[in-house]
Order: sequence, then C-alpha cells, then structure tokens
Amino acid sequence: MFRGARGLATAIPALLSLLFGPTAKWLVAVLGYLSCFASINIYLQGFARLIWSMAREGKLPVSLSRLSARGAPLHALAWVLAICFVSITLILWLRLPLDALIRYANGNFVLVYLLCMAAGWRLLSGTGKGLAGLSVLLCTLVLLALATQVLYAVVLSLGYGGFSLWRRRRRRSASDEGVCAIK
Repeated sequence: MFRGARGLATAIPALLSLLFGPTAKWLVAVLGYLSCFASINIYLQGFARLIWSMAREGKLPVSLSRLSARGAPLHALAWVLAICFVSITLILWLRLPLDALIRYANGNFVLVYLLCMAAGWRLLSGTGKGLAGLSVLLCTLVLLALATQVLYAVVLSLGYGGFSLWRRRRRRSASDEGVCAIK
C-alpha cells in the first residue's frame, strides 16, 4: 500500500482516510501543514533573535542588531530568510532527497543534545552527573549510528570552535600589545 519515502510521508493521512473517510485525510493534512508552518515560523523568528542578540554582543555585524519600530529584528530576519531561500534553491537545484536532509537535521539535534549532556556531566554532581554521563554515552551511540549524516555538523562545529579560539587569542594579543605600547 505505502511504497517509498513518499508513501511514508503520507501514511498517517492515508490511514485516517481509511478509518474515517476522505474528509479526515484532508483535515489531518491541513492541521499537519499548519503545525509545521507554525513551528517553522517560531524557529525562524527565534533564530533571528539569536542573530540579533549576538550582534548586540559584538559577535556579528552591528547592522544586525537594529530593531524595527515595533521591536522586531528585521535585518536579522531578512538574513535568515535569505539564507533559507538560498538553501531551498540549492536543495531543489541539486535535487537532494528529503529523507537524507531529515537525517542530517537529526544529526544536528543529536550533536546539540550530546554537547548539552556533556555540559551537564561537567557541571552537575551526584545523580545528575551520572544521568548526564549515561546520556552522553547514549547520544554518542546515536551519533555513531548516524555516521556520515552528522559528520558535517561535527566538522563545522570543530571549525567554528577553532576559529573562535583563534579570534580570541588574536584579540588578546592585540590588547596585550596595546597595554605594552602604553607603558
């Protein structure tokens, strides 16, 4: 009955159509669309706020820290939407499969969870530390199971971490030189 990734993506509406008729299929499809649209809207706005916040802290260009008259970070949101547009265009142009992209996104989440659990293991004590350690182990196993789908996220994270360390050392040496010049 259901074949391929397309069949899996429409399995729940099709099952509900069999159980409750064709109206249920359309109702579930519309509700699914609206819930996905709301989630994407929240993610995009949240990401724009993150960019705005980082710009306010001086970690991104100052132009991204401006707010509209109503307090919305429109410049940051415009950048987020432009990046999304370029990404969607590349996905369509390169004909990337949706199921592979979903696995890549899952890899991102697992990597974030792993880093959060590692922070918990470092910061907590007692039972919390043990649970965080167990979570690190489980997240590592899932990360290994995802293999190549998470490799790009790991490489990007290590690259960003290296760039941040280099930038911090460069700023420190520049401020140290400024102190020496004043003496």
